[in-house]
Amino acid sequence: MNKYINALNAKLYKNIDKKFREGEIRFFKEEINPIGVRSNIIKKIASEFYSEHKKEFSKQVWIDLCGELWQIKINNSNIPCIEYGMIIITILKKQTKSLDKNDFFLFEKWIDKYITNWAHCDLFCSQVVGEVIRKYPELTNETLKWTKSKNRWKKRAAAVCYIKLSKEKQFLPIIFKTAELLIKDEDDLVQKGYGWTLKDASKLYKKDVITFLLKNKNMPRTALRYACERLNKEEKEKILN
Repeated sequence: MNKYINALNAKLYKNIDKKFREGEIRFFKEEINPIGVRSNIIKKIASEFYSEHKKEFSKQVWIDLCGELWQIKINNSNIPCIEYGMIIITILKKQTKSLDKNDFFLFEKWIDKYITNWAHCDLFCSQVVGEVIRKYPELTNETLKWTKSKNRWKKRAAAVCYIKLSKEKQFLPIIFKTAELLIKDEDDLVQKGYGWTLKDASKLYKKDVITFLLKNKNMPRTALRYACERLNKEEKEKILN
């Protein structure tokens, strides 16, 4: 694997933008560990690498490579590198058709061990983990357990896994149940996570979401505001006042 990781490193380090790196560090409230490469360049590097090796690598090789990328240490920090996380997400998005239940449980371990910022959490969970749940809806029982975690990112993951799935009515009950289980959580990033999922669900299922919000007006203000973003002024006032 080393030669492939070295090839990715060479391309990343050719595209360092120091000012962008400084801006990233200021932008995130939590501590992050960036090299300083813009997201469009990271995606291009990852997509080109995937195209070069897609006939050569099996699914398991891609999974193993991603596992190694999570563990790479830079800047004398134990926090996973932003860029490697984005490469992992870009690669696994292209492998979603081949992912199965075993991969879901591996990804759960990755969330516990490697997810340390909202960008990795939201993209990895909505675009990769969520697609596995789409194939195996019974896994919703597993994400409900995540709401009891002591890990803020795992609790946020329990909600944001359903961002894309919020377009499918079969997942509406689990979105509401997740919000109910997280409703007393005091972490604003958890509140924003389930609030965002409710907001996206309101695109197609506005009446259902409004009914849920009216029944749960004790929801923290942060979550409630997020959930109401797509509603009209009258609907917002009815819920927020």
